[in-house]
Amino acid sequence: MNDLISPTDACTLIHDRLSVLPTEEIPRASLCGRVLSAAILADRDYPPYDRVTMDGVALSYREGQSKYRLSKTVEAGQPEVQIEDVDTAFRINTGGVLPVGCDTVVPVEELTFSGEYVILEAPEKIKRGQFIHRKGDDTLAGQEVLPIGTLVDSSVMLLLASLGVASTSVYRAPRVALLTTGAEVVAPEARPLPHQIRQSHMTAISTALDKLGVSSLVHEHVADSRESFQCFFDTHLSEVDVIITCGAISRGTTDYLREVISSYAGDPVFHGVTQRPGKPFAFWNSPVPIFSLPGNALSALICFHHYVQPALRKMMGDHSLSKRMVQVLGDIPAHHFVLHIPARLEDGGTVQLLATSNSGDFVSMVGSQGYVTIPPDHKSNNLVEFASWL
Repeated sequence: MNDLISPTDACTLIHDRLSVLPTEEIPRASLCGRVLSAAILADRDYPPYDRVTMDGVALSYREGQSKYRLSKTVEAGQPEVQIEDVDTAFRINTGGVLPVGCDTVVPVEELTFSGEYVILEAPEKIKRGQFIHRKGDDTLAGQEVLPIGTLVDSSVMLLLASLGVASTSVYRAPRVALLTTGAEVVAPEARPLPHQIRQSHMTAISTALDKLGVSSLVHEHVADSRESFQCFFDTHLSEVDVIITCGAISRGTTDYLREVISSYAGDPVFHGVTQRPGKPFAFWNSPVPIFSLPGNALSALICFHHYVQPALRKMMGDHSLSKRMVQVLGDIPAHHFVLHIPARLEDGGTVQLLATSNSGDFVSMVGSQGYVTIPPDHKSNNLVEFASWL
């Protein structure tokens, strides 16, 4: 661990060694969080008819005319009707089909109804063609609506439903195996003894994976021993696309993980990064990507977000990850390593740092929405990267 590399170089080395996973066809209900591997085309013109966008009347606008005879009411969902004569107006609701022969819609707020007639209160302000969403204005049948590489969120789900997409092809989500370590660790529901702590890494990482759309996760917690580590890799290495480990990767007397992983995967691509927290972070890439996170809570969470999250996104075909640039309020601690510090978002694109006492200080994260990354040469007036927690 003498040859430390920078966080920037670590990200590059990881990114350059990863490939997008194969594709699969899945139903629309399971698409959220996934990335399209096939373009989605419009099945018909959108809107599919001349659509009225205001409650009011539809008419054939004649300059200077302010009084029209009322015909039938056209509700949304009714088929197209034909205008009877140029002096006729139809009561019509938002979403209705514009009657054939009408070219203008006047909102109800600008009308006076008098028996079988409607009077335009300000005919001089009317513009021919107003409040009509013309057929095909959004897209024409056969045109691409959603390109390959689109991340499916709630807005995309709306489009997919509107386009009648029942299922489509996406990049497969990685199958992940998570190994957590430590004889001192007990289940979150357990009553720990004074010398024990509760398991938190599994809860945090599985939650983040779920938000990324990774649902295939196996987890094992083992004591720190070569035999336990070997058993884990014998069982899962050929079954999954990614392995994440937490703990046993530093220089403790029972930190056997590097030795065991290297017996399966050779030398690490790197082991040790010039960052606080998370210096012992390591990465292998054969036969599957293996991310070894430090055991302390804050170290593990930040290393997952900074390195594992973008790696998984790339494997799922998602290249949309971006960092937000913010201004730090107050003093920034000086250090010769890159600092990752939990931060609270404030108004105006600024953040307040939440100081931590050490890499195991998880209480300091309370109130944070993410963390900032501060380079060693940072000047107080420079912007820094902010990344949100999953």
